[in-house]
Amino acid sequence: MSNIPEARELVAFVRERLVDMGADDEARVLGMALRRMTRKSYRKVRAPVQSDRVTAELKREMRQYARTHPEMTLQHIGDRFNVSGGRVSEALAEE
Repeated sequence: MSNIPEARELVAFVRERLVDMGADDEARVLGMALRRMTRKSYRKVRAPVQSDRVTAELKREMRQYARTHPEMTLQHIGDRFNVSGGRVSEALAEE
């Protein structure tokens, strides 16, 4: 099983020894290897918000609309109120 942190420590130790011995070119190569033994953290990119915030008032309006338009799908009701069908489903489940 691999153990990258331990491998980094070993390579860093050998690199330091090479620097002490004056083997700068070899130490530089090990330094390059060390930089490749890390994982860059990625920035979590979120999609822009496209729906309206679901308030208690909006939930009440969606429930009322769903009662008066029982033939409408959740997606169509969501489109009417600029929210996802899943948010409509959640609002209806709270009844």
